[in-house]
Amino acid sequence: MSRKSSNDDTPKWVTSGGGPLMLLEERSLERWGGIFDPITGAADPDGAGTDYARACQIDGYIGRILVDSVEAIVLTDEPTPTTWLLDSRGGGTFVRWMAGEDEREFLSWAPKVPANILRSDGRFAVFHSKLVLFDTALAGRNVRTYPQDYLEIDLKPGTYEIMTAYWEPDDRTWILVHQLRPV
Repeated sequence: MSRKSSNDDTPKWVTSGGGPLMLLEERSLERWGGIFDPITGAADPDGAGTDYARACQIDGYIGRILVDSVEAIVLTDEPTPTTWLLDSRGGGTFVRWMAGEDEREFLSWAPKVPANILRSDGRFAVFHSKLVLFDTALAGRNVRTYPQDYLEIDLKPGTYEIMTAYWEPDDRTWILVHQLRPV
């Protein structure tokens, strides 16, 4: 099954096994080691020297790290189901399902996030249009082995402002969004 995101009514969701998710240019996947020790190649989920451990050190809801010389976005905090909604202006929004009873209702809130609660989390440069959102525990070489654990995302090369908001529009819905807006 394809995990490519789209604007249709059936968004694809990705989750992790408990750690952060990462957005990385597809061409750099081979450089991500996940839970594997870079020297021995053995799985080491608690090892301080793994790429996964580096991703887990990021505080807050979102952060950036380098994978060799390529910048990646790490979605931290809780391992919530996450999807990507395209924006007609050339960017898009990561929508993270913190709490909600119905998918359609939950997603209806995403475009209604009040602009005054969005905060800037810096800028992100895209050099190649093919990106992948995946579980940081996975080694990049293995990402495509687990189709339920990744989304393919197309973004035009350029610089994007990252805008983040956590919002509780009603007593049963909690939503976290990360907008990528072209600069």
